[in-house]
Amino acid sequence: MGNKLFLICPFSCIENFIQEEYGENVFFLTSNAAVFNFDETAYIESVKEFIESHNIKEVVVVNDLSCRFLHKVLQSAGEQTRNSAEKALSHLLKDNYAFLTQQPSFKEQLTQLATLNIQEQIHKMMELDVFGVLFMLNGIKVTGLISDKLDQKVYKFKMPKVHFQNEC
Repeated sequence: MGNKLFLICPFSCIENFIQEEYGENVFFLTSNAAVFNFDETAYIESVKEFIESHNIKEVVVVNDLSCRFLHKVLQSAGEQTRNSAEKALSHLLKDNYAFLTQQPSFKEQLTQLATLNIQEQIHKMMELDVFGVLFMLNGIKVTGLISDKLDQKVYKFKMPKVHFQNEC
């Protein structure tokens, strides 16, 4: 049985919640709002080496609905961004403003913005041949998870199949 790597926001404090749901064979990689910098070669190589050396069989990008960055961006309509995570979320908000503001509740807006962020992070990761090839050759699943630790619920979803540039 392989291990799972969860990409999470450290301020959401969901490590214990995830371990209760998924057991002990879990590892965590953290970044504000689970927005990762996949532009740095050394960082990408470190993550790749970690995945290979720890027998990772599933990578899960997670946003918890308590995430302070999701809340701040939604409450300020993306106008008060100070860091790269807030800027990335603000960009998603602006690109999807009509859709997000049509949601019936703030919680649903949070859920949809979290979904968009997870999809964006997975897309950025899978665009990189180093991860796409690694995942394909090793049968590593990539999924998204929205957690609501206050309600003790998790919502897992699979991403559509990604076609790599090298495929015929």
